Amino acid sequence: MTPLAWALGALCALLATATAVLAACLYRAHQQAKALAATLAEVAVGNGNRRLLARPGDVLAPAVFAANGVVASYEQRLTELARHEAAGQRVMASLSHDVRTPLTSLIGYLDALERRFAGELGTDAGAYVATAVAKARDLKRYTDELFEYCRLEAGEFPLAVAEFDVAEEVRRILAGWVVRFEEAGVELVADIPDGPCCALADARALERIVSNVLGNALEHARARQVTVSLQRAGAGLVTIQVADDGVGIAPHDCAHIFERLYTADASRRSGSGLGLSIARELARAGGGDIMVASCVGKGTTFRIVLPHLPETPRG
Repeated sequence: MTPLAWALGALCALLATATAVLAACLYRAHQQAKALAATLAEVAVGNGNRRLLARPGDVLAPAVFAANGVVASYEQRLTELARHEAAGQRVMASLSHDVRTPLTSLIGYLDALERRFAGELGTDAGAYVATAVAKARDLKRYTDELFEYCRLEAGEFPLAVAEFDVAEEVRRILAGWVVRFEEAGVELVADIPDGPCCALADARALERIVSNVLGNALEHARARQVTVSLQRAGAGLVTIQVADDGVGIAPHDCAHIFERLYTADASRRSGSGLGLSIARELARAGGGDIMVASCVGKGTTFRIVLPHLPETPRG
């Protein structure tokens, strides 16, 4: 073999080795890139426990080490956020509880004062006492909503979903609202079937859902009439509709009406902005839902949907 042939052979061998090494490096880099993409995809959906391995000499080693650092920081921030959120929920629940007890006592004393001295107080003094009673009750309602929302957020509002006669339950709920509607000068109309209408729900949650929707209509709809109806909607559903003939809600507000602390009227100073949010959370937690349809100047309809068991054919 001539020196030239030997040199060419050695060069070819060297090139073949370099090509193999380069191919191996590129393959490893490709695999690491795929693993990096998969890891970041998992982190994006909440799995912050993933890490990648790389040797210091790898092509993608700097990117892998940087990605591991970002993921670790992300996981730490999520942990801190969860801890702060849990602490905030505990504080709010504790404050709500600590406020509710003395507030209930205060309302009791004010009611007793109003009854005890009815007719004896002057016009101004009587008006002051009546205003104090009304404001204390408003504060109690807002505190109750805040307490319930904190419990929902913390997963401490267990539901006992069972089949029962929703028609009878809705009648009972409406009976508790008759006086308030009469005092407000709003007609409350019930369109409830005479026979039983069974659905799957938590009775306590259903009362809160319907009450929150009724309270919203009474306080903000500026309606002359509110009609509550109940019917089977097919497809295994029972619906409760609360319709008013009030001022209605603008389309852009309807899209956000169930969001926490959202108020359709920015100038409005009454209401916590939690009632409808709580209603939706409870409805969905029980396997149902709540929707709204409205036309400005004509009124608003809230539709509460509950699942029901299919009827068993009688043999």
